[in-house]
Amino acid sequence: MSRGTTEPVLGKAKKKVTAFSDVERFFDRIFSRNALRSRFDDSFMDELFPDIKQSSPKINMVERDSEFVVKAEMPGVEREDLVVTVGNSSVTIRGHVRDEESEETGDFCHHEIRQSHYYRSLALPQEVDVDHVKAQFKNGMVTLALPKMMNENSRNIAFEESE
Repeated sequence: MSRGTTEPVLGKAKKKVTAFSDVERFFDRIFSRNALRSRFDDSFMDELFPDIKQSSPKINMVERDSEFVVKAEMPGVEREDLVVTVGNSSVTIRGHVRDEESEETGDFCHHEIRQSHYYRSLALPQEVDVDHVKAQFKNGMVTLALPKMMNENSRNIAFEESE
């Protein structure tokens, strides 16, 4: 069976609609360069698994003299559903939300379960002291204070005046 044929329409080729057009578009999108390059971005995952949503939380990172401060939005996530992992030079934040809704009226029964998964991992520009990280979670906002690792062998070098 051949794919849709093309016919010239005002100088442009237009694809005929076939019974398999939706399927063809789906597979074209799966194997397109952008989908493969992004390796399962949110919209691609939404198409494959419409009942499970995964997204990257919005993150702000600020570098101060002695620490990095990372703030991440995790809307709807409860503290017990949140996992923060800090390595010497990376931070990973994971969380999930599960929502169930049930309605029973006479002979009618409606039950729906929705899930959202959040995941974000970022590399830090400098190693941090994982033993002294401070974390707060309030109103869906994660705040991490990540003290920079102080290397006693490194120091700032002053330049000599050249003649």
